[in-house]
Amino acid sequence: LDMKRLTDEQLDAALAECASEAIRIPGAIQPHGVLLTLSETALIIQQISRNCAAVFGQTAAALLQRPFATLAGVTAAERVRQALLSSCLEDTNPVVLEIGAERFNATLCRHDGVVILELEPLLDVVQDNTAILLRALRRMQAETTLEDLYAVSVEEIRLLSGLDRVMLYRFEPAGHGQVISEALGGVLPGYLGQCFPASDIPPQARELYRLNWIRVIPDARYVPVPILPVLRPDTGQPLDLGFSLLRSVSPVHCQYLENMGVRGSMSLSLLANEQLWGLITCAHPQPLLVSHSVRSMCAAIAQLLSMQITALQTRNEQKQREQKSRLINELTAAMRQADGDVLEGLINNPLPLHELTGASGVAVLIEDRLHLFGKCPTDEQVRALYLWVREQCLESGEPLL
Repeated sequence: LDMKRLTDEQLDAALAECASEAIRIPGAIQPHGVLLTLSETALIIQQISRNCAAVFGQTAAALLQRPFATLAGVTAAERVRQALLSSCLEDTNPVVLEIGAERFNATLCRHDGVVILELEPLLDVVQDNTAILLRALRRMQAETTLEDLYAVSVEEIRLLSGLDRVMLYRFEPAGHGQVISEALGGVLPGYLGQCFPASDIPPQARELYRLNWIRVIPDARYVPVPILPVLRPDTGQPLDLGFSLLRSVSPVHCQYLENMGVRGSMSLSLLANEQLWGLITCAHPQPLLVSHSVRSMCAAIAQLLSMQITALQTRNEQKQREQKSRLINELTAAMRQADGDVLEGLINNPLPLHELTGASGVAVLIEDRLHLFGKCPTDEQVRALYLWVREQCLESGEPLL
């Protein structure tokens, strides 16, 4: 879409269509892996992505309704069966499987009464990044301010992932987002401080980010791979891929990345009090598949960051409460001890008023007496502002404090 040529009505319609897109049931995956659904007990293949023929040399028609061992062999099937006995599949993922002459990282999840198995080729490990991860965790735990914590997190994720740009994107209460920290590799431009409208990430996408901590798009120009059959044979419903690593993403989002000069991307969710607080968005100008192990390390950094954000915010809020309580006590004492009246106490102690309100100027008006401290408008402007505020309060019925 050429957004510059759209009328307001067309733009509203386009945004509404984007917000209602069924992104959890695209019926397709990205081509850097293979997805299967299996029955829980017998491990019968119920659905499979069409690229199984290119990856394994066996067509979907030859594999559907057959035991998983038909594709993977008895040993690999038994490894999957043992993993499914675990009370927490997250603790077992990924399971390394040898299928034919290839090795795969197998990720398992249960959802809506079916087992979803995703297979990604096991990339050769050319570097042990454990030392980088441990250094990142030490640096993050040592930081005492949110700004420094943000900066350390995005830089360490950039070093781990090899992606050119890593940004920390915080959601504001009104729904829009702002880039509050970034680490740049020198190719893609930075967006530090810039705000983006809430419509950039519609509600159903935010909910997916809340449920699924990580999303990877190795190449935004990929051709989606259909899942066969289109509907689940056991329920007749589309397969919910909300928890899938390989889920095909919205073509609108792929075009969005294209417009920003991005081919490879990775997103990590940041949660506070179980709500989506922000995102770490990683981008690369060329296609790039981040290995499963490195993605796990980056996710660990994001999870620690989420906990640190909550801890530091709680500590900062407590400090602010204590500081305001101290300032209020100082003002109360000053007004009580004043030789004249309350105004005299405030006049002689303007600094606590500045600190309490976070203002650069303070006006104290009692009856006809006006005193200004710091950077303030003129006397006439302050008196006019007071009359306007009083009028607004009288109309609304709110008390004038």
